[in-house]
Amino acid sequence: MNTPAVRVLMIDDNEDDYILARDLLTDGGGFTVSWAATSNGGLAALAANAHDVCLLDYRMGSADGLTLFQKALDAGLAMPVVFLTGAGDEAVDLAAVRSGAADYLAKSELSPALLRRVIRHAIERGKILSTLRASEAKFRAVFEDSSIGIALLDAGGAIRDVNPCFLETFRAGEAALKGRPFVDLAHPGDNAAVAAVLDDFSRRAGKCSQLESRFLTADGKALWARLLLSALPYLDNTDIAAVAMVQDITAHKQAEEERARLALFPERNPNPVVRLSAEGMVEFANAAAAPLLRAWGCAVGERAPEHLRRAVQEVYAGKAPRDIEVSWEGRIFSVALQPVNGDGFVYLYGREVTEARRAEEDLRMAAMVFEHTADAVMVTSPDGVILSVNRAFTAITGYLPEEMVGKKPNLLKSQHHDAAFYERMWNALLTEGWWDGEIWNRRKNGAVYPAMLSIRAVRGPGGAVLKYFSVLRDITDLKRNEREINYRAYHDPLTGLPNRLLFKDRLSRALLLARRVKATTALLYLDLDGFKGINDTLGHHAGDLLLQGVAMRLSGAVRDEDTVARLAGDEFTIILERVASRRNVEEIAERVREAVTGEFDYHGALISVTASIGAALCPEDTEELDPLIKRADGAMYAAKQRGKNAVVFYGDIAGLEQG
Repeated sequence: MNTPAVRVLMIDDNEDDYILARDLLTDGGGFTVSWAATSNGGLAALAANAHDVCLLDYRMGSADGLTLFQKALDAGLAMPVVFLTGAGDEAVDLAAVRSGAADYLAKSELSPALLRRVIRHAIERGKILSTLRASEAKFRAVFEDSSIGIALLDAGGAIRDVNPCFLETFRAGEAALKGRPFVDLAHPGDNAAVAAVLDDFSRRAGKCSQLESRFLTADGKALWARLLLSALPYLDNTDIAAVAMVQDITAHKQAEEERARLALFPERNPNPVVRLSAEGMVEFANAAAAPLLRAWGCAVGERAPEHLRRAVQEVYAGKAPRDIEVSWEGRIFSVALQPVNGDGFVYLYGREVTEARRAEEDLRMAAMVFEHTADAVMVTSPDGVILSVNRAFTAITGYLPEEMVGKKPNLLKSQHHDAAFYERMWNALLTEGWWDGEIWNRRKNGAVYPAMLSIRAVRGPGGAVLKYFSVLRDITDLKRNEREINYRAYHDPLTGLPNRLLFKDRLSRALLLARRVKATTALLYLDLDGFKGINDTLGHHAGDLLLQGVAMRLSGAVRDEDTVARLAGDEFTIILERVASRRNVEEIAERVREAVTGEFDYHGALISVTASIGAALCPEDTEELDPLIKRADGAMYAAKQRGKNAVVFYGDIAGLEQG
């Protein structure tokens, strides 16, 4: 199956720059390039979202590429953007990245391999950031934005962390609550009951406990709340022992009192009221009870379903109230069964708890997301102290929760980044409230690894930062695969030498350098003499070993800065940069020919080949890439015609032909 071409949008007011980038990308396939020459045209093309990546000129005449980029971001741009700068100025590059760009490139450094690599990296980086943002947003939505107050307690019952709803419920600031014993929030009249629930929760090894009790807000007002204590898997092995969910039910309690007053007038009660006989016959139901009757499949004057009749009989026999839950068409009702002594019937008082149950489910989902996501999640206080981490954090970094909670993330520093890097990160968090990017961290065992990091500030109702959420993904495998793919794409698998693609890329850069510094570059085109006979007589395995041996000898015969490449079969090329003179090229070519001519040992048998070498010079023969290759190739064939095992310069071919 063919891989779809990468769709590139280039926004640049210089048509020559567009043509250069287009030719660099489309030569070899896999890319299509569209062009917008103005800021307005660029914005329209970005809004169409018909491309995979954008190349954006930092300066477009009098226009500023950063301003255009910011307008696109404000309009909801999700496409990765790579900034192109003219001078490669570091301040310009930093401004581009800080604005949210995926990467930057100086136009003076453009080459096919580099441009393709940066574009593919930008697209992959955009996908990872999108995933991280979605993961972080989901967790934050279900945890931080929960409509139930949540507090994390340590083993001693002290508050370690709270969510915004908890602060709102108790009308207190975070500093006034953190470190305070949870039981101190209880109303003096219910202090013993709350303490007993906490003690019972601890003795029962963290099994869920719940209680309806009174509490006091920071301004001394009493409130009724439903307290649910639960242990969550991701809190194992830390000093956080429980999560306390506190739902304000003051209004509910007031409604109960009102319901009691309305009991004598059930028709006027806005909540469901049903009266059943001790035998389970429905004797009365008000209008609000219609959903309950539909859920039970009965009506006034009919018998209630068996499970409800049993509940009624048990309640009536024990003369004690009991609660049940009823679901109907997405709505959930809590129904209290209250026996009326001496009258032979039971009242059912209902109230809708749909939102409360959904909030509880959201919290459970938040715990699962936090615990089971493959990305490391870390929560810190505004001053950077770690409050909690998930299991994936331990799997990636090697640090257990108890080794990190209460400490700062600088334990993870790899020394790959300078102080300015972290200063820019904190400036972004303080001014923008978020930071995304690549970072190199250190594991507990000392190994350094690359990661994509997303940090978000969580703010309270007044706008103050309550904590920071960090989501980190280890991209070691991605980087390794990228290097392997890169290597395979540009190297010959048999010899490890650069292949035709990398050869052309390096020759292109060598010719640009030669023109810039007015130096001579030489290209040697080499073909083995007698190689086919070795393949035919000794087999392809012998031929492969011979090619590997020739590659090693060629690499050893030239300078470190020279490039040896295998184009195909037994054809090799050598790029010689900044050579002093033709005489210097002749000496190197002769040294190469002699290196190839030596014998090779194949399982005790000595085999040998020779080499016919053609040479072409830049600028003497041509300054263009393809003509230079053709002329070196032509000189090589002239060497073959001359009798093989020889070096021929393109400039001498005419003389040979006349001879």
